[in-house]
Amino acid sequence: MKMTPAGALMHQVQTRPKSAAFVFHEEGWTYERLAVEAESLARGMAVRGVGPGDRVALHMMNRPEMLVAYYACFKLGAIAAPLRTAFKFTELAPILQRLKPALYIGDIGLMGAKIGGQEGYQVLIGGGADNDQRLARELISAIRFRDLAPKLERLLEACVASRENNETFLDFTQRHDIATLQSFCNQENA
Repeated sequence: MKMTPAGALMHQVQTRPKSAAFVFHEEGWTYERLAVEAESLARGMAVRGVGPGDRVALHMMNRPEMLVAYYACFKLGAIAAPLRTAFKFTELAPILQRLKPALYIGDIGLMGAKIGGQEGYQVLIGGGADNDQRLARELISAIRFRDLAPKLERLLEACVASRENNETFLDFTQRHDIATLQSFCNQENA
């Protein structure tokens, strides 16, 4: 029987977990770390509804997260669909329409957010880390820097005013749907 990429990784984890899988910018990644990160991402993807046969668009540079995303796709039986990094997000629109991915994972710098010819930001929220890790959700698709601070300030004020049992900001953002979080950002001060 032929070994799959996920099976090959698990074999390495079982036989030599602390051995170096690769080195990136002088940081060593062990097989165990690669498998743990891929498992964590796979769980987050599954929570978002990604399953066997679903396409996952990968739009990122050649870096450890790309390998983690590939292995997460392999683990779920999803189809990893790498996209050319020379394309900005707006140039990928027709490709993504044909591909119909269940999920897009990409480097934020490749999104190329611009507003009125100025550099802009895309704001994602609620991602978490370690055991609390989930996929972040888009709060604001494109915003100029000067317009960002007041919106985030209003969101933080809403968190402080309405959090339950001293919940963390992460818990607060994960408790509310994205439309509610956006409404907090857009509320005018009384």
